[in-house]
Amino acid sequence: MKFIKLFLVLVTVSFGTNLFGQLKETVHQTFEIDEAQSINLDVAGDYEIVKWAGNTLMSKTYIELSDAKPSILNYYLKEGRYELEGNATGENFSLISKDKNRRPIRFKELTCYEYTKVVIYVPDDFVEASKTSLVRQTEDQVDASID
Repeated sequence: MKFIKLFLVLVTVSFGTNLFGQLKETVHQTFEIDEAQSINLDVAGDYEIVKWAGNTLMSKTYIELSDAKPSILNYYLKEGRYELEGNATGENFSLISKDKNRRPIRFKELTCYEYTKVVIYVPDDFVEASKTSLVRQTEDQVDASID
């Protein structure tokens, strides 16, 4: 009788481990912006701009995926769903999401909940010109804003 109870407990626990939990991942990327005077952003989802003392543009993409297996998240990471691409043309630099049209993630009959947030670290000599663009301040503009 004890053997049957132990067997049932083990079977129940093993089924419980097949349930899907919440997966979390953070993807970091850096981009050389050299002499760029402006940065244009075309980033899918929520993003936040943070100034920092560095001279490169850096991004941190925080990903949460619920009701999915780790293999699903790994697949989308390899496919570049959360990657950003940097394109420099002259004095302009563009930061663009590789996958701008993120379709819902489905697994069997289940739609997986996905939350992403991108934090973009820009050199502190850039100021926001609009929600999607930043421009580099010249030394004269920086001195004038301090006075």
